[in-house]
Amino acid sequence: TAKQLSRKRIAVHSLSSVSNMVVQFAIKKYGIDNAQVLVIPGSVARAQALLQGEIDATSVFIVDAIRLDMVAPGRFHILLDFKDMPVHDSVFVVRRDWLSTHQEETEDLLRSLVETHRRMTAGPEWGVARALTLFPDQDPAFVSATVRAFIQRGIWDANAGVPNGPDTIRDMIKYLKTVEALPADASENARDYADLTVLDRVLSKVGRK
Repeated sequence: TAKQLSRKRIAVHSLSSVSNMVVQFAIKKYGIDNAQVLVIPGSVARAQALLQGEIDATSVFIVDAIRLDMVAPGRFHILLDFKDMPVHDSVFVVRRDWLSTHQEETEDLLRSLVETHRRMTAGPEWGVARALTLFPDQDPAFVSATVRAFIQRGIWDANAGVPNGPDTIRDMIKYLKTVEALPADASENARDYADLTVLDRVLSKVGRK
């Protein structure tokens, strides 16, 4: 159980990373006492340290967890899955002045993103076939397992990762404050962090799910 990580060696990417954020979240939520938090940069490096017995647990990308299971079947266990945490660590960032003069291009991009996400979640076969085309040098079994794991965990969200609009952003702000990733007096206005107008326009045309 998570509680049994008390006094264990847990590796994170850095003290200011999402890797550490999820570990600190688990420490607080499950009452993990006196955990030895170690810094090992790189998800692959942390997975290797786990494989060699140098650490007891770590936060890694799901792709590295899949690789571990393929290298050492049954030896490791995904103890906690943070897919439901209100945190986004992969976003589109553009300058506001650029966005003001490139509305059409941005809408085309986001429409393509939403349509691709929905096609992925409609069934894994198209996603697996597409991924194999994009990553021809990867082990086909690994590619297939990764795509299926992403679909199972809802990584490709049908509404481009912001299912509840500004509420999603506000939930993230509140959470980041609880783990001190944002100062307590930081703005809680979603518009200060994200401009969802183009995405809202796309979803109004294709329909929210």
